[in-house]
Amino acid sequence: MRTFTILLAVFFLCSCGRKDSPMAVYGFHNIEQVSFHSIKSDFLFKPTAIEVFDSLLLVHDPVEENTYTLFSIDSPDIRLSGGQKGTGPDDILYGQYTDKINDKEFQVIDMSNGKVLIYHVDSILQCHSFIPVRSYFYNELLTEKAKGLQYCYYLDDSTYVGLGDTNKGKFYDIREDTVAYWGNYPEDVKMDMSPFYLFQGVLQINVARNLLLYHSPTGYYYELYARTEDGWKRRFVEYMPVEHTEAAVTEETPCGVSSADLDDEYVYLLYSGRTLKEFPEETFLASHILILTAKGEKIKCLETDRLNVFMCVERKQGRIYAIARNPETGEYEVGYYPLIL
Repeated sequence: MRTFTILLAVFFLCSCGRKDSPMAVYGFHNIEQVSFHSIKSDFLFKPTAIEVFDSLLLVHDPVEENTYTLFSIDSPDIRLSGGQKGTGPDDILYGQYTDKINDKEFQVIDMSNGKVLIYHVDSILQCHSFIPVRSYFYNELLTEKAKGLQYCYYLDDSTYVGLGDTNKGKFYDIREDTVAYWGNYPEDVKMDMSPFYLFQGVLQINVARNLLLYHSPTGYYYELYARTEDGWKRRFVEYMPVEHTEAAVTEETPCGVSSADLDDEYVYLLYSGRTLKEFPEETFLASHILILTAKGEKIKCLETDRLNVFMCVERKQGRIYAIARNPETGEYEVGYYPLIL
């Protein structure tokens, strides 16, 4: 009896000391803490997006006349800065939305300019300039038929996928001669305007170009689609209703996925969950990286020791590269967390 009482007391004390992660409400109960490893990047001003290409990091860092900086992971040497701001065929107005096409190419979705720009890392280094190998203005892609198109992503040489203001479907499927629509927003969202303006979702596409991840910076909303012979089929969706007014969030609306990445097997989500009411100065910063399989199984949540604005994943290196805020200086730095699967 005495032994039982002691064991019960120990269990009670342990239970009282245990603090569940805020991500448990979303079904992530396997939690691991990870620490930030800084990479020397004091030459950056205010980085807001990042992609990794083997030993090189590409950072969106709009300052003066430059938009991007390409530098080595292993040494603090800047390989190249560039990406001219403007409205010309090779210029960029807003270059934060990037998508890695393969190990050498990436695309920039410049909504402000209404165009898609495709870059090749080798071409950038050889030419010593951020000149796209291909670029397309939306009005060259049958957009007179795709009214309301806001974001347009290159999928392959014959297909583009878009998001925008339309009541015909959630996604645009743009081909050489046709524009079709597919997908829907959550049924509980009742509003006069398109739900596009509430969720402001963006896309990530895997290198094989057969998985498409939609994620929203508003609330808890993301879904994965797989490409089949019959079109895109949804693998899974995660959604919780959000408080909002007509096409607008409130101070009680939680911020959602700040950044995401995926490969053939896993989905990685940098999730905030913070509200404007609680964190008016740092609402969009996030310290939870949610990891799921490409079938929707929730693997774990990595809790980071810094607040982050953007991330990308390199499985071969076992790293999650991130742009994080230094808690002592308040400056944004580039570094990585260990990828623990």
